[in-house]
Amino acid sequence: MEVVTDMIDQVSYECGESSGCIDGSKDGYEYGYHDCILDLVKKRNNYTRTRRRKIRKLLYFTKQKLWGVALLLLTFLVAVWSGGDMTAGVLTVPMSLILIFSKRRWLL
Repeated sequence: MEVVTDMIDQVSYECGESSGCIDGSKDGYEYGYHDCILDLVKKRNNYTRTRRRKIRKLLYFTKQKLWGVALLLLTFLVAVWSGGDMTAGVLTVPMSLILIFSKRRWLL
């Protein structure tokens, strides 16, 4: 724990938050220390928020690609069951390819 405390002390000193000790009021060091703790908490929260956002985006696009593959397989199954009639494929093949290869969001 001393390493963390020393780092926080150094950061608070570099920020100039410990100037209250020079003035004679003993509150400056404590204010600087607490400000540095709050900054570290904000950085950690920002990092976790960014990581969650990236994971959520990855899961969304994975789900979109899987829906595209499922739609493409369904199209070919319907074509096989209907004896080679690809009428439904006129709409579903381009739609499934868009879902698979697009970098835009298409699903709700």
